[in-house]
Amino acid sequence: MTVALPGPEGALTMRALASPPPAGYPLSRAPGETPRSFATHLSAASTTAATARADEGRKAAESLVASTFVVPVLAMLRETSQAAEPFAPGAAERRFGPLLDQQLADRIVSGANFGLVDRVQEHLSGAGRVAPDTSGLLIGRAIHADA
Repeated sequence: MTVALPGPEGALTMRALASPPPAGYPLSRAPGETPRSFATHLSAASTTAATARADEGRKAAESLVASTFVVPVLAMLRETSQAAEPFAPGAAERRFGPLLDQQLADRIVSGANFGLVDRVQEHLSGAGRVAPDTSGLLIGRAIHADA
């Protein structure tokens, strides 16, 4: 990759850099390909960042719902088992049962369409914010101002 760098007395000199360009930014275009503008590159980067944030928010919401609501139910089901002696949980099952519960909860929440996950994701992203109702507060101030 060649770039123009300031040289002695302010003159620009062309120098080759040893590092390759970032992935996804070829140095040459294919025949017939039109050059992309800076705005196109910028909008693609912002779209990618927004998608990554949405995916991150979805994963956080799924994790919260799984650990808060599904894991306790699975743990309660496992602990209240009335299995007979040959089928009763052993020491290993009692030790690793919570890990299994967490894995099952993660799979249940990510595999199903939970409306609660969608609502938590909206709340975490700020899309579900509602402005507080201040109408009563303003009316109360008007009444006290007249008195």
